[in-house]
Amino acid sequence: MHSVKVLNRSSVVTDDEVHGTTEALQQAMHEHFRSAWGVNTQIGFVGKNDQESWRGHPNLVVLDTSDEANALGYHDFTPEGLPLGKAFAKTDQQYGAKVSVTIAHELWEMIVDPQINLCVEDDARRVFVAYESADAVEADELAIDVNGFAISSFVFPSYFSRTAKGPFDLGGVLSAAFQLAEGGYESYWTSNGGWQQNVKRESGPAASDRPKVGSRRERRRSAYHELQRSID
Repeated sequence: MHSVKVLNRSSVVTDDEVHGTTEALQQAMHEHFRSAWGVNTQIGFVGKNDQESWRGHPNLVVLDTSDEANALGYHDFTPEGLPLGKAFAKTDQQYGAKVSVTIAHELWEMIVDPQINLCVEDDARRVFVAYESADAVEADELAIDVNGFAISSFVFPSYFSRTAKGPFDLGGVLSAAFQLAEGGYESYWTSNGGWQQNVKRESGPAASDRPKVGSRRERRRSAYHELQRSID
């Protein structure tokens, strides 16, 4: 993915806040994500009054209230096939989450799996794990600071291989492939149970039923079922 436009369409965060987050994301791209994943996506900001410059690009839109149950954000794609991410600022605020982390989370995952059709077989558990680059380390507490903005951590490609050696994530909190940090989760598929989630709850006062950030769309699940049938 060569470029992404981040659009602010929320009533609870300012253009300055989203613009600052976008600039922090571009810096994190150059300093961290590019070397880990071998990509160099250009990240541009589109303010509330700009109605045109986002067209024809993958978009990540900051909105108010979630339109997906139990989601602070997710990524999907448009009918034209362009990647589309959503981050819900008012829902983030409601649950005490940081919108900049949600935005970053969706960006990293859009870049790694833009069509939401990738998964990796974990032979040890006999499951297919969704190829999501931020779910396992999604907790706000694991975010890195870039120019005063909290930016979501992410895993490395090594995270999806049992034979790989670490490090497995940006913050160095994971010691093995397919491991989950506190507050992280994974989506996986089994032949006898279909799609399921594995969540590692946060401990202490931070533990809650806070919605997750990610992509659990029916379209992706259907794509994985097609993949499984082709393998069988």
